[in-house]
Amino acid sequence: MRRALIGLSVFLAVMSGCTRNEELLKRSSITTSSDVFREVPLEEKVSSGYSKLTIYSSVKTPRPGDRLFGNSKLGTSVYVLLINIDGQTERINGIVTEDRSSKFNDPEAGVGIRYIFEKKVLIRSGRHNVIIAGPEDGIAVEKVINLVDGTDNFFLLKPKYGGVAIRKKPSVYGSGPRFTNGIRGFDTFFNGRYM
Repeated sequence: MRRALIGLSVFLAVMSGCTRNEELLKRSSITTSSDVFREVPLEEKVSSGYSKLTIYSSVKTPRPGDRLFGNSKLGTSVYVLLINIDGQTERINGIVTEDRSSKFNDPEAGVGIRYIFEKKVLIRSGRHNVIIAGPEDGIAVEKVINLVDGTDNFFLLKPKYGGVAIRKKPSVYGSGPRFTNGIRGFDTFFNGRYM
């Protein structure tokens, strides 16, 4: 009986997390405002009442065709991130390169496709609600940030890769989470601090 209750609790917790993710994915793609931020050249100075915000992520996925089942957009230029700041939505296309990392016990070790996502925007100083979504992986995060007047700010998303089934033998690259198992979420850092 106790195991059944524990199992039911875990199932309900997972399902409520999935529902929240689906809601965030929907909200991230809906534009309700168009004057919250604008893309800005690196050399442009910040005027009074505004701040610069750089959103950055480096993500690795399997090459197209490396997975028998799953998302066919992985490893292609169609793979994108969506950002939504206070209702203004923008699609970020990544710079795509092949990556052949071979570090032992590194979740990104092996041959795959690397995406570098970066967007620099000028935005009013103050408090902002930020949603960043990876629609192809079905993941989204929502954070509230506070931008101080006249500052340069950095919002970093580090991917959390999926785990692997227990193996009798460790893989060449070690055991644990691997990029080949997909992205399960993001760790977020704002100006170097974990959020």
